Formats: sequence, structure tokens, C-alpha cells
Amino acid sequence: MQASRPRALITPLQLGLEVQVHHNFASRFLVSTLNSLGFCSSYYEVQKFESSAAAVQGVDLPGDISNSFVQFVADNVDHNTRTIDGLNTFHGMGIIAGITPVTKRTQPIPRIAFSTDKIKIWDITETRRKIDPLVCNILPFIHAFSGCDTTSRIFGQGKGTVFKKISTNIKLQDHAAVFCQESNVESMHKAGEQIFVALYGGLQDVETLDMLRYRIFASKVCVGNIYVQVHTLPPTSDAAKLHCMRVYHQTQVWIGKGDK
Repeated sequence: MQASRPRALITPLQLGLEVQVHHNFASRFLVSTLNSLGFCSSYYEVQKFESSAAAVQGVDLPGDISNSFVQFVADNVDHNTRTIDGLNTFHGMGIIAGITPVTKRTQPIPRIAFSTDKIKIWDITETRRKIDPLVCNILPFIHAFSGCDTTSRIFGQGKGTVFKKISTNIKLQDHAAVFCQESNVESMHKAGEQIFVALYGGLQDVETLDMLRYRIFASKVCVGNIYVQVHTLPPTSDAAKLHCMRVYHQTQVWIGKGDK
């Protein structure tokens, strides 16, 4: 019936087959071929079903998970990371929640009409125009320093915090510029340590990272009635040095100087 009247009827068998085929092979050609032979629905319908299922599921965890183990997994996808004019690049980030033991539930999936008005698209050219040119030049450093696939994330310091701190502080921008040019280990370690000091509320050019770590530890011990969680303290100077070396290498790769 669906093969004779595809626009008037969507049968469960054809829809289920196309969802299963697309899930196992992720092939638009295979789905379209089976659709042309009348065995399953169109590729548009499988996209519609998956989008509707995601919207119905939402971002809330299903059911009671008080006795379950939940692990969040995140990864990014890059497409056209390097172009001549810097346009038409793509960087996306996705995150899923894995729950064990598995929770199963059955619910109908309505066909939801999606509008591009709800999709948020960043205009990189317009964003670059609004940001100070000096800050634009050090964006690769900010991304690497605050944590990416090849560098560690700084506990309690998100990318927004790092960006705001550096973009509003000329001295920190000078320190960040060290990572975007040819520098030795000593200079990048000194610059990176001062950025760490600023992020954790220390006195720039007065306190070292180890001094700040001890001061914060002592203050937590004096006012707290529980043990100090070490991961909330600033990193040691040695740990910061290794982090800065990884950040420098990643920044140089992104700006096209990684092979030198």
C-alpha cells in the first residue's frame, strides 16, 4: 500500500526496515535503492523519524536512575578544518549518557515538524569582526589551554571563563601570544604559569603557582571542616609546565607551524 501511495501512508514495516538499515549501514544509497523498489520508506522519512525521536527523548535522563551507573561520553567532529580563506569550516560537539543496567521504555514517536528558525548557527565571519583582532589571533591558544582532545581540561575553569579573562586583560594576551610564536620552554612555562595564577585569582607577577597553591590550600584548611579536595587546587608548577608544552605544540599545529 505504501509503494502505491507513498505520500498518503507510512506503514510500520517499511519504516522499521529503513531505520534498521540506516542504523546498521548508514548508507543513503542503500535506503534510497530499497525505497525505489518499494521495500522501505524514503531517506527523508528516516531522517524525520530520528529527529523526532531525539526531540521526544529530550535531554533528561529516563526514569529512576538512582541505582544505575551513568557515564557521559563526549566527542567532537571537524570538517574542512583548513581552508584557504578560513570559511566553510565546521566544528561540532556531541555528548551522550550511557546507563547500566539498561532502562527500556516504549512510547510513540510523533512526526514533528522542524524549523530552521530554532537552529542556532554561528557566523564565524561576523564573530571575528566583533572580537578584537589580537584576541582572534590567540583563539587557538585559548582553546588548547582550556582543554581539547590533546590537552587536559583545567578543573573549574571553563572555556568561557578563560576566554573572558584573557580577552579583558592585555597582560594575559601578551602571555598568550608567546604560544603563537617561536618560543623556548622557559618562556612558555613562565607565561603559562602567570595565566594559571590569574585564572585562580592570584597576584600576577607577585605569586608563583606553587605559592598560590599553598595559600589556597592553607585558606581551605583554616575555614573548612572537611578534608581539602586536591583536584580543586591550582596545579603545581611542574604540572603546569607539562601542560604548557602540550598546549604550545597543539597551538603551533593549528596555526600551521607544527612541522617546524
